[in-house]
Amino acid sequence: MPDAQRESPKTQVTFAEHLEALEPLITGYDPAAPAPASSTATILLVTKLLESGDKLQPSLIDDLVADIDRKMSGQVDAILHHPDLQRMESTWRSLRYLVEQTDFRQGNKMAVLDVSKDDLIRDLEDNPDITKTGYYRHVYSDGLGTFGGTPVGAVIGNYEFGPGQRDIRLLRKMAAVSSMAHAPMVGGTSPSAFGVESYQELPNLKDISSVMEGAKFAAWRGFREEPDARYVGLALPRYLARPVHSRDAVKKFVYDEDVSESHEHFLWGNMAFPFATRLTEAFAKNRWCANIIGPNSGGAVKGLPVYTYKDEGADVIKIPTEVKITLRREYELADAGFVPLTWRENSDNAAFFGANSAKKTKVFPDTPAGRTAATNDMLGTRLPYMFIVCRLAHYIKAIQVENIGKSISRSALENELKEWISQYVNPLENLNQVEMARKPLKAANIAVTDVEGRPGWYEVEMQVTPHFKYEGAYFTLSLVGKMDNTQKK
Repeated sequence: MPDAQRESPKTQVTFAEHLEALEPLITGYDPAAPAPASSTATILLVTKLLESGDKLQPSLIDDLVADIDRKMSGQVDAILHHPDLQRMESTWRSLRYLVEQTDFRQGNKMAVLDVSKDDLIRDLEDNPDITKTGYYRHVYSDGLGTFGGTPVGAVIGNYEFGPGQRDIRLLRKMAAVSSMAHAPMVGGTSPSAFGVESYQELPNLKDISSVMEGAKFAAWRGFREEPDARYVGLALPRYLARPVHSRDAVKKFVYDEDVSESHEHFLWGNMAFPFATRLTEAFAKNRWCANIIGPNSGGAVKGLPVYTYKDEGADVIKIPTEVKITLRREYELADAGFVPLTWRENSDNAAFFGANSAKKTKVFPDTPAGRTAATNDMLGTRLPYMFIVCRLAHYIKAIQVENIGKSISRSALENELKEWISQYVNPLENLNQVEMARKPLKAANIAVTDVEGRPGWYEVEMQVTPHFKYEGAYFTLSLVGKMDNTQKK
């Protein structure tokens, strides 16, 4: 084509006009229609440039592709950081994390119940009889309440609980079912539980116990006094559920996720899931969930995502547990009935140093007997020891079912239970880990008594002394329940 014709005003199209024509393809994002890929936009531009006869400059293509990448990055950021999508992604990534950290070859089993917090509240509050609820059926009836069924060892709730009346009512109902099923429930903790909107404000609180004395926490304080509160653990804060997306991981286009504008643009997960990994690991090793606290005793959470950024020229780590919790603050939170995860400085790991249930310990006289009773009561509110007792309770329930119809006498039932539990007892000191896992109890006793006014009913009291020491001394855990020798309850 002659130069004069190519430069004719009728055919001359500038690069700016090409960009203008392409603008709807780049910025006109319509959720109802698929957006064209950057490669498609580039092909369209090249086609138009070739048709116009303009000289094709590689630098122009590079500039356009970079501009498309920037616009697409903004669109992807807007999608990924939308609260609704974040909630969904957080749920699935947290569940995936738990599954990947669980050894299912060692007896671990997992069932997923897809129910929102609002639906769960309706289920538990619309039925005056808790045994008629769907939640009771899933947690108790289908497991411990079924002949030959597999009892639920723990319930992991992907919910955050605050001090409001609605949340406390839900906790109370869930705790009641957990006490029947002997399956502690572990959920997440909302920052509102401490009167703040974000966990980033937690270090600003001078004293946790003083905060908990406020009027808005009256329902929470009341719940902590109830016996069933020992079956509830509330973990905190949140954890980083995935690394920040970068161009190294995204291959389709140049994308660096922008999280600079808000702390909430990071993807945070419910801390109940990392705690659950401690349960599944302990069960895989020892067949119960006692060793779940301490950085070198089963409480370490390793391999958390780490994000670094520049601050005044220096590399800074974004804390993968959302907020730094000092050892002093960890003690305060545990004493207030929570399960905090403490980050190890400049690392990708953290640890649960304690696992207190929501139950508040009782006050006993300052006497030798009173101090012993106080220690036993306190440790009876700790989740590691609750899991010991609950595991034994599952076995006792199974024995009860096997004895239905036998009209077994009180003394015969007591002897059978004592013989059963003796296989897990070794009174010797300084056992190795293998023997301790095989026979985890130093002492055990089971007493069966008649229930006055209810023929055929027995009260069973179990007292066990694990091969653990608290402040240099052994301690005793107890569980009291009722058994019927004629029918299943």
